[in-house]
Amino acid sequence: AVLVLLVDSLNGLEVVLTRRAKHLKHHPGQISFPGGKAEPSDKDLIHTALREAHEEIGLPIDSIQILGSFPGSETISQFQVTPIVAYSDFQHDWVIDHNEVQQVIQVPLDWLLHESNWRVETGIFRKNKHHYYACWWQQHLIWGATGQLIKNLRQLVNVTDSF
Repeated sequence: AVLVLLVDSLNGLEVVLTRRAKHLKHHPGQISFPGGKAEPSDKDLIHTALREAHEEIGLPIDSIQILGSFPGSETISQFQVTPIVAYSDFQHDWVIDHNEVQQVIQVPLDWLLHESNWRVETGIFRKNKHHYYACWWQQHLIWGATGQLIKNLRQLVNVTDSF
C-alpha cells in the first residue's frame, strides 16, 4: 500500500512523493509515493500505508485524515500497489529514514493533474516492451507505477481531458 498524501500549502494542495534510496533492490532512486509491503501486524492496507509513511518520512499519523482509496496498479516488478488517499492541513518537518528514502518532494496537485505535463513513453524491461506515463517535475522524473497511479487519480477526480 502507498499513501497519496495531499498537503495544504501556501501554493494550494501538494502531493507528497519520495525519491527512493539508491541502494534499494526494487526501483532504486525512483520517485514514488511513501509506502511498502504489508506486515502481519498490519490490520489493513490503511494501516500499512500509514505505518510505512511514518517509518519512511516521519509522518505523524494522528495529523492526517484518511479520504479513501482508488484503483491501484501493478508495478513492472509485479508488486500490486493499493493507493490510500489522505489529507493534512499543515506542512510537516519530514524525518527521512535514509535507509529507504533519499528525498521528500512536494508537487502541486493541479500541476500533476494537467494532461499537457505528461507523455506516454516506451521502454524495454526483461526483453518486453512496456508503455508508461512520464513527466518531469523540476529535475525529478515521475513515471512507471507512480505515473499510472497519478493517471488513476486524474480519472477519479473526473478531469475531463484525455490522458
